[in-house]
Amino acid sequence: MKTAFSLTSALALSMIVAACSRAEPPSEKLRDSVETAINGVAETVQTTELQAGPYSPRNECDALPGAKEFLASLGRAVEARDADALITITSPDVELDFGGGSGTSTLRDRLGDPDYKLWDELAALQKLGCAASDDGSITLPWYFAQDMNLDDPYSAMLALGERVPVRAKASVDAEPIEFVAWDLVTLINDGYTEKPFLNVRTRAGREGWVAREDLRSIVDYRMLANRSENGWRINFFVAGD
Repeated sequence: MKTAFSLTSALALSMIVAACSRAEPPSEKLRDSVETAINGVAETVQTTELQAGPYSPRNECDALPGAKEFLASLGRAVEARDADALITITSPDVELDFGGGSGTSTLRDRLGDPDYKLWDELAALQKLGCAASDDGSITLPWYFAQDMNLDDPYSAMLALGERVPVRAKASVDAEPIEFVAWDLVTLINDGYTEKPFLNVRTRAGREGWVAREDLRSIVDYRMLANRSENGWRINFFVAGD
């Protein structure tokens, strides 16, 4: 996020503000100039640049009525680890897995269960963008709503960054043979393990090793929400396929 503006803009803004401090009341034109300058600074501060890579995070949801406020409420609940606040924006019959687990009571139990690590999963989703669907629903992460045309979703992993190194050996000291930018790699040989490095094949066909912490399964946790008469509600929060 950009946090600076040009020296010229700063000088112009300071001159306008100085003029406003004179004894005479500012003219309407001067007030408009102040507002324009301040708004220009605010727009600069809020500007974000899309990262390189086909599945880099992006936010398509803010334009939907109420979605920006919903996402802000979600963010506050996750940051505070506030189960009550999260359940307030969750559908009573929210789906939580493909084995029949559902409902806010089950969600509350799992939020408090360290084996699920749901707060960490929710925090991770905050960084991966939001997709707006044609039916009016929203999906987190953004990439999950994209057509990836995968033969085996369980072997597909997303590289989490613009310059994720694929190394010749399973070591941080090994030479990178390729860098991947927010793109898919395929698990090979042992598939997914809890080891620090995973053996993968890149889209370019190179085989190497990527740090597990730099990868995310395509079928990891995702969230779907819909707008109802009571506002936006989470109705789907699952992992797997």
